[in-house]
Amino acid sequence: MKLLFRGLLLISSLLVIFLIAGMMLPEKIQIESNVVINAPIEKIYSQTTDYKAMAKWYSWSVKDKNIEYTYEGETTGKGAIMHWRSQVDEIGVGSQKIIEADKYKTVKNIIAISGMPRAYSIFKINELDKGIELTWLFDMRTGYNIPARIKALSMKDDIKEHYSQSLQRLKVAME
Repeated sequence: MKLLFRGLLLISSLLVIFLIAGMMLPEKIQIESNVVINAPIEKIYSQTTDYKAMAKWYSWSVKDKNIEYTYEGETTGKGAIMHWRSQVDEIGVGSQKIIEADKYKTVKNIIAISGMPRAYSIFKINELDKGIELTWLFDMRTGYNIPARIKALSMKDDIKEHYSQSLQRLKVAME
């Protein structure tokens, strides 16, 4: 009986430590990547509101040659929806929908990644003397979901790399 009690005490202690450590992890992930592109603002804006065009410059298409993209309804503008499915773990399964499109300024997407809280992907377009600055933001809030906080930490570097590489691919394609 003593052994059972000690075992339960050990398991309870480990669970409390896990919960405390989990609550100390960041509650949100915010990533920002940007690039300056020498191309007309209209062309850059159209690339951020067209899911079929995005699929061509997303770095995922290089990492997984067999990634599957499917679309619901229109593939461009507010309300457009794109789903993706990949066998590569860091890409996984998910979908995104354009929820705001302020012409030549911002495009906001809501993202659903399998097993994670909703996230937002935002393109900000800024005209500069030297070209068009395109900033790509990622914002996810995990709340009190400790497994999501742990997974979000592991996703952070993958998302940052994806955003940076994708913007560079877009730059090359546009210039």
